[in-house]
Amino acid sequence: EFLKKPVPIPYVQSYIEYPVVLGLWATFVGALSKNGREFFLLNGLFLSFFSTLNIFLAKKLSQKYFNRNVSLFLFLTPSVLLFNFFNWDSLALFLLLSAIYLFNRKAVFAGVVLACLGFWTKIFPGFCLVPVLLSYLRERKIKTLFLVALVILTISLALNLPFYLMFSKGWALFFTFSSKRPPNIDSIWSGVYVLTDRLFGDGFYLKRYY
Repeated sequence: EFLKKPVPIPYVQSYIEYPVVLGLWATFVGALSKNGREFFLLNGLFLSFFSTLNIFLAKKLSQKYFNRNVSLFLFLTPSVLLFNFFNWDSLALFLLLSAIYLFNRKAVFAGVVLACLGFWTKIFPGFCLVPVLLSYLRERKIKTLFLVALVILTISLALNLPFYLMFSKGWALFFTFSSKRPPNIDSIWSGVYVLTDRLFGDGFYLKRYY
């Protein structure tokens, strides 16, 4: 659906089972591509660029927090090269690492913006916001805590509300699909799925796709 011309409005004229930032990203790459092959290659090149940045960010952060260097040869590992073309995680990881880097530089609100964008890309980058919010709560910096929460709310509404108002069912597909989708076989949650299935019958996951 990303390759349709004219470019469809994501979540309204095309069904996308990903959060809004990733849906917008895929639509953007689709607008630049004439066919599936071009989409695959162009998307892979973009993600390779983000992976390169991730290596340098990981190197800086490991020096800061662990007094260790991340080898730049990490970029040449087969899993990194493979997932550049088959997975969008490098985009989300870039937003996560950039947010942590900015938090370290005391650029809190810029870090919050990137972490929030990361949350609406692949969810997991948003978890770095939890210790940030808890630290302000512990330090009783209520004003800063309120402003950070306001930034998160504003960005989330700005990204999601237009699509929700235009076609709520299309916007909600990510949540409905993910709630019914079994875990990937290479995930730790696959082990949880098998264990709970043996203990409780149906387990904690539904055994069918959307």
